[in-house]
Amino acid sequence: MKKTLIITAVSILSLFLTAGLIPSGNAFAAPLYMPDVTADMSHADYWAQKVCDSDRTQVTTAEIEQLNQDIWKTSKETRDLAGWSKTQYDAADCVRALLRGAQADADWCYNSGARYDNNGQAQDEAVLYDARIANCQDPSVNFESTEPDMRDYRYAVCTTRSTLLVFPTEDLLLDDPSDADFDLNYLSIVKVNEPLILRTCSADGQYYAAMSSCCAGWIKASDVAICKDKQEWLEAWDYPSDQLLVVYDDKIYTEDSRFQPETANRKLPMGTCLQLASEEEIQGRISNRTAHNNHAVWMPVRRDDGTYEKKLALIGENRKVSEGYLPLTTRNVLKVALNQLGDAYGWGGMMGTNDCSGYVRDVYSCFGIDMPRSSNRNNGVAKAWDLSGMTDTKKADFIKRLPPGTLLAFSGHEMLYLGYEGDKLYVISSVSNVRMPGDDHNTRIRGCVINTLDILRASNTTWLANLNFAEVPYYSSAHADPQVCVNKAENPLQAKGRTVKVSKKKLKKQSQKVKRAQAIRIGQKQGRMTYTKVKVNKKKYAKYFAIHKTTGNITVKKGLKKGTYKMRVKVKAAGDANYKAKSQIVTVTVRVK
Repeated sequence: MKKTLIITAVSILSLFLTAGLIPSGNAFAAPLYMPDVTADMSHADYWAQKVCDSDRTQVTTAEIEQLNQDIWKTSKETRDLAGWSKTQYDAADCVRALLRGAQADADWCYNSGARYDNNGQAQDEAVLYDARIANCQDPSVNFESTEPDMRDYRYAVCTTRSTLLVFPTEDLLLDDPSDADFDLNYLSIVKVNEPLILRTCSADGQYYAAMSSCCAGWIKASDVAICKDKQEWLEAWDYPSDQLLVVYDDKIYTEDSRFQPETANRKLPMGTCLQLASEEEIQGRISNRTAHNNHAVWMPVRRDDGTYEKKLALIGENRKVSEGYLPLTTRNVLKVALNQLGDAYGWGGMMGTNDCSGYVRDVYSCFGIDMPRSSNRNNGVAKAWDLSGMTDTKKADFIKRLPPGTLLAFSGHEMLYLGYEGDKLYVISSVSNVRMPGDDHNTRIRGCVINTLDILRASNTTWLANLNFAEVPYYSSAHADPQVCVNKAENPLQAKGRTVKVSKKKLKKQSQKVKRAQAIRIGQKQGRMTYTKVKVNKKKYAKYFAIHKTTGNITVKKGLKKGTYKMRVKVKAAGDANYKAKSQIVTVTVRVK
């Protein structure tokens, strides 16, 4: 039977090859790149080698902790959950506020074009949104009572990678009936073991109104586990850095297991933080096996009644994880930033991926920085600059002095700066649409890509022209302006002398000019070229030869006798911000006949 199956499979494969349905030879497609982007640029070392001290720690753990404290105090979006001191809320007031917010969100979404139902059919606002708004009302709240309906906050942690939503529903909220991959109901991702503060529930009981450290919205009740009190909640996620395992890969998964399915095959995106188990806690079997060559961590689990417990799980030692937050070096920032390259664009964290600001937040979460969720960054805490008054030339020169990992933004989009190559500045971001140079239409990128700042927006203006904000997320506003030291690469200059012929008859009447391209072949080079006469093999005739310093054109002067002359020329490429200067001595042979 097995032999028959193998023969059948070979026969089917032959038919496919004959029909041309499977590419043969070297016809398989390589990755595509944006204009002026090469494959080498996808690697952190390519950018790290361009700057000095790329492995130097930029800020200390203490400085990051202080930066977070300042962000929590100043930002209207982020909050210090560990320091949350409120214990109760008025449920009636809360629901009224949720209903007002839901109506405002409905108006905004509808006016922004989100007018289509799950079947792609256009609907009136009331038809599309009234049920969504109604589901925001907790049925247990009594609005008729004259007494406040005071309730305790509930403390929870997320047990599976989830998302905060605008409305408590899985129904789609589309502005394009053919594009289900852009759902305006999504707000922000919530990672495994991320803390949440819960208030009321939805009318159908399937969602909680929740607050994370950076966002508020609705989350599926099935995705969270409720702790018995605040102390258990803090012990679940608020622990010292040396007890922390941080995921800095794009995403990893716990191993599958039938023995302990509640911790198996769990998606852990970039920035996920889990508590490391102690040596005493890993002496037995974990998920029916030993912990050899694994990190043992505590994973949050939701019991059948919705309450919290934790269980041990294993993560392979060679996964991209760090014991404690990663040291904040330029190379590490680049490594983490490039890990999401090629991922799909996910508005509000939908489809398990990131939009532009979610991407930036996730990158810096690997270093312990709690950045705001949205692109409204300028809160006076981090080192920032207003670029809006600069010309493109001044803006480009200024950006070149900023470190890789600097956040750059214009209205509606933000990105991380990688570095520059000649006059091209490169960034990485999770982007929805761009306009390619020369096109009259947008291209749907919907992915995390590298591109230059001369790519276009829908308005046919460059990203560079639109940039109005720059921020170094790990520097406080009190830091001095960064001084980036650039490592210059070796100049690729290639020069070689040639043989040229000059007529003796013509030299009797006047001097003759030989163009540089005839006398000296110049290959790759970087920087302004200069040319200097070094020596002529027949010394007494050296006065008959001259070379222009900048053009390289050679003048053979009137009266030179018949013969073969060898002139040595120093060819120099001055280099630029990226490349060192380089000189070569070449020999130009001049034959006078």
